[in-house]
Amino acid sequence: MTFVDLIIERHSCDQALQRAVAEFNGRRYRRAIAIFQALYHPELKDCAQFSEVLQFYLIESNVALAKQALHRRRYAESILHYRAAVKLAPAYADLHFTLGKIHVLQGKFAAARAEFARALKINPRYQDARVQLGLTLFRLRRPAAALRLFVDLAADCSLVNQERFDSAMAAADRRQYRRAAALFGAAFTARPDRSRALCAMGQDAYREHRYERAIAHFANALKLSPNYADVYNHLGACYSQQGRWARAVRQFELAIKLAPRFTRAWLNLAYTCERQGDRDRALWAARNALRLNNGNKLAQEIVQRLTTGQRS
Repeated sequence: MTFVDLIIERHSCDQALQRAVAEFNGRRYRRAIAIFQALYHPELKDCAQFSEVLQFYLIESNVALAKQALHRRRYAESILHYRAAVKLAPAYADLHFTLGKIHVLQGKFAAARAEFARALKINPRYQDARVQLGLTLFRLRRPAAALRLFVDLAADCSLVNQERFDSAMAAADRRQYRRAAALFGAAFTARPDRSRALCAMGQDAYREHRYERAIAHFANALKLSPNYADVYNHLGACYSQQGRWARAVRQFELAIKLAPRFTRAWLNLAYTCERQGDRDRALWAARNALRLNNGNKLAQEIVQRLTTGQRS
C-alpha cells in the first residue's frame, strides 16, 4: 500500500472524498476537480495528509484533461491544465517535458527549451528530454550546443542507433542541420510512443486494482525506455499493494537512482520500508524527502512517527 492509498483508507468515511474519487475513476475529471478543489485546504496543518491526497488527485485530473485537449489539438487549453498540475507539482519532470513538446508544436522554441531544461534539472537522466532539448537547440540555430548534447548523450546511452548517429554527425559536418536533427532524433528513438502507451495502460490497470496486469505493462515499458524513473515508481506501487515489500523497495530505489529529486518515490520508499519493518531505512528515505521539500507534511509525519516510536 502506497502513502496515497493508506491515507484514502484512513479517510474512507468522508463521503465527499469518496464521491470525488468515483468521479475520477469514471473519467469525469471536471466534476472530480470541482469536488477536490472544494475540499483542498493545504494551509490546514491538522489536515496535512488529507490535503496531500487531494493534491495528488487534482494533479492527475488536470493531467487527464490536458491529455484530452492535446489529443484534440487544443494546445492553449492543454497548457492551461498542465500549468495547473505544475503549480501543484513543480518537481514532476514529465509535466515540464510535455509542456515543452506542446510549445514545439506551437513553434515556441525558446519556451520549449526552458521546459526541457526544467525537466532535466529534476531528472538529469531523462533521455527523451535530452533528445528534445538537442532538437530544439537546432531549431534555435544553436548547432554547436546541440552537437555537444548529442555527443554526450551517445556516450551515456546504450540504445543509440550508431549508424544513424554517424550519419547525423556527417550531416552536421556538412552544415545540413535539418537533416542532422532528423537523424539524431531517429538515432535515439526507442519506440517512445509504444513505451508511453504501455505506461498509460499500466496506470489504468493499477487504478482498477489489476496489479499483475499493471506490472506486465510497466515491465514492457521499461524494455523500451529503461531510464524512465516514473515507471519504476509505478512498479514499486504495484508490488507494495501486493505486500511484496522487497521488490517494491528495489523499484523505488531504481526510480530514485535515476531521478534523485523524485520526492514521491522517496515517500513511497519510506512507507514501504516502514511496512517491511526497516525503520532506519524508512527514516533515511523520509529525511531525504524532507531535504528535497522541507514543507512536505507527509515526510514530516513519517520522521516524527519514526523518531518517537509511534505506529503507523
